[in-house]
Amino acid sequence: MRILFVVNDSSFFISHRLPIAQGASKAGYEVHVAAPDNIKQDLIQSEGFCFHKFFLNRKGVFILQEFLSFLSIVKLFQDVKPDIVHLITIKPIVYGGIASFFRKIPSMVYAVTGLGYIFSSTDLKAKIIRTIMTPLLHVCFKHPNMKVIFQNHDDMELMVNVAGLKNTALIRGSGVDMDLFQPRQIPSDMPTVVLASRMLFDKGVKEFVEAAHLLLQAGLNAKFILVGDTDLGNPKAVPRKQLLEWQKEKGVEWWGYCDNMPDVLAQCSIFCLPSFYGEGVPKALIEAAASGLPIVTTNWPGCRDVVEDGVNGILVPVRNVDALSLALRKLIENPHLRRQMGSRGRAIAESQFSVERVVKETLSVYEGLVS
Repeated sequence: MRILFVVNDSSFFISHRLPIAQGASKAGYEVHVAAPDNIKQDLIQSEGFCFHKFFLNRKGVFILQEFLSFLSIVKLFQDVKPDIVHLITIKPIVYGGIASFFRKIPSMVYAVTGLGYIFSSTDLKAKIIRTIMTPLLHVCFKHPNMKVIFQNHDDMELMVNVAGLKNTALIRGSGVDMDLFQPRQIPSDMPTVVLASRMLFDKGVKEFVEAAHLLLQAGLNAKFILVGDTDLGNPKAVPRKQLLEWQKEKGVEWWGYCDNMPDVLAQCSIFCLPSFYGEGVPKALIEAAASGLPIVTTNWPGCRDVVEDGVNGILVPVRNVDALSLALRKLIENPHLRRQMGSRGRAIAESQFSVERVVKETLSVYEGLVS
């Protein structure tokens, strides 16, 4: 039985889907992975998986490039001849879903890992793309043997209404390795607040920096750190120049891309993600919870799936710098509350977000389609 994972970024596959592919391989599937870049090709092949590079335009909507993206996926399906195709993120879902009819793919899995820029942004460009994508989703979700996986109830309810879906499954997040992410003793003399994410405005990066400046100007003794690189393929990317300017200002550091999140979180007292992006379930929040950290995030789909307000963190309204700074201040000034919320977060992560649970539930989807 041959399974093909189609992603828009090979690094995303390694960070978010590798355990599922490993589980599929152990279950006897011949695993193929396709991505438009080969940055992680060697690592993917070292797992015994077959790697395929295909063309996919991530940076916008240009008719010729979009058509070439579609044709590239059609050819990919023709070359691999998979029994199951697992499509991840919106563009691969749309083009791969339509291509499945041309190549008669027996089974299709669509993984909606959040609705992203297209469905969460209110700017004109996003509205235009959304208008184009919606009828295409109606088409690609007509496959006779398929399952659409969502990470949160809000996304599932929206897409059921938009595309008339019936064959859906809820698998909450990408899971986290509970052995790798462990609570550690954190010094309380200088609380460190970390936002780890792609550097996108819609992830609340600007609000985080503004809240940090308010708290530092008020005389609070704390350190504020941004972790992650910008994403040139996303219209909402924070320019590198802006990140460097913020870093020059006192109190806010930008560490850039880090590939060792357990070590980053080990230096953290409070985790913050004031996102209003189209999240699925942010993996960074699950990792922070597993690491025993209190979390400040937004009352927003995906984010509120990890944090229960007042239990393992604090929920704040989106784009509200004052509320964000007040929540951070509350935790900065209260070490006991930080420890209490962090402990509860670890328990929530263990019971709801283990990677073993996600792999088991995803393999169950495959088995249901091929049986």
